[in-house]
Amino acid sequence: MTWFDKLKGILNIDIKTPILSLNFNSNNKVTNKYYVSLERELDINLAALSPKQKQDIKKIFPQILANEKTIFKKETLDLFDSINDYNKNKEGKQILTFFENKIPKYDLEALNASLYLRSVFRKRKDIKKLKQDINTTFGTRGNNISNLCTAGYFDNFLMELYNSSPGTFNGLYEDIVSNKALAVFVNEHMTKEKITEDIKNKLDVSKKYGIKFVHIHGIGTSTVKKINEYIENKEKKDFDTFHPKKILKEENIIIVELILK
Repeated sequence: MTWFDKLKGILNIDIKTPILSLNFNSNNKVTNKYYVSLERELDINLAALSPKQKQDIKKIFPQILANEKTIFKKETLDLFDSINDYNKNKEGKQILTFFENKIPKYDLEALNASLYLRSVFRKRKDIKKLKQDINTTFGTRGNNISNLCTAGYFDNFLMELYNSSPGTFNGLYEDIVSNKALAVFVNEHMTKEKITEDIKNKLDVSKKYGIKFVHIHGIGTSTVKKINEYIENKEKKDFDTFHPKKILKEENIIIVELILK
């Protein structure tokens, strides 16, 4: 069952044509439960719904938990459809199940979208628009989760961290997700000064928690070149207690691990 089918069931409405925009509490003229415009926009008035209806809707769209005035445009609705199709294959289900009740519900939804993006990336398909859609839907925090998920931090580091020390996980998780601690994701627009600043910040967090590495990630020919040049020409004072080790280098992908000396 798609998110749209679930929503129609909750509201007990029958809409045959796909909608182009889903709006919560954004139209002050809507006094009933919902209104469907000729522009194929569905406006929902949460205040007119029963507590159970509101609860059921927020299970589908946890994004409205923090801000009940929310508008989902077509690109976001298309993303929801793609994630729904992805979830039918059960890929990534183990990771989602593990983090359920361990991280915020909103983060779990962003992780679900990010696992879908990672599956597309692993098929060597273009993910630029998909990343933009995730950023539009889940914001900067969701974009951070997407980067971390694609790089394997949730299944290769955070799961192991929780299993070995739940307390350390709870203390470190917010730093990892909000500040992308442990990893610097370089893009083609970053300057040498910005790269240096980000690396220093991540090294400080790593030292704080006793973690012995920081990773530098880059995708794309120009970004890989930029990272290589930075590592080769780095000044010792940039990270004098760490030494670099390339752990992955392909034609347009690079990961450099900075290891505590």
